Amino acid sequence: MRADAGSGCHYERLNNGIHYFTFDLPSRAAMDDWAAHLRRIVMETPNGHTIRFIMDVRKTDILPVLSTYQFGREWFDGDFNSPGMRTVVIHNRNAQMTTTQDFIQLLRDNVRWIFRFFDADHLTDAYNWLLADT
Repeated sequence: MRADAGSGCHYERLNNGIHYFTFDLPSRAAMDDWAAHLRRIVMETPNGHTIRFIMDVRKTDILPVLSTYQFGREWFDGDFNSPGMRTVVIHNRNAQMTTTQDFIQLLRDNVRWIFRFFDADHLTDAYNWLLADT
């Protein structure tokens, strides 16, 4: 399944069950579109299952960090029965992304939503981590 929107966020569900989001624009509209897709995915996922998704930000180099963090806080603060999430952020290697990674890890206080960052040279490692059961 593939959904493209003019917001700058493109969604595709891969055959292995991974939800793949590509960001073309670092905009609030792209993050809102992503959040709408993610809400639908979470609502359709049974409790006890883990949602696995990729946020590919190689075209934008950065995504609105506060929007992502705010979405996670609102979602998990409001629903303690929601499925767990494993998230890979694929990025270009740069100082700005290193700062973003540190910021998200610093603010992350929910063990049900796990983020890992991989640069574009480590896509195989990203998929392996995302599909692992632990």
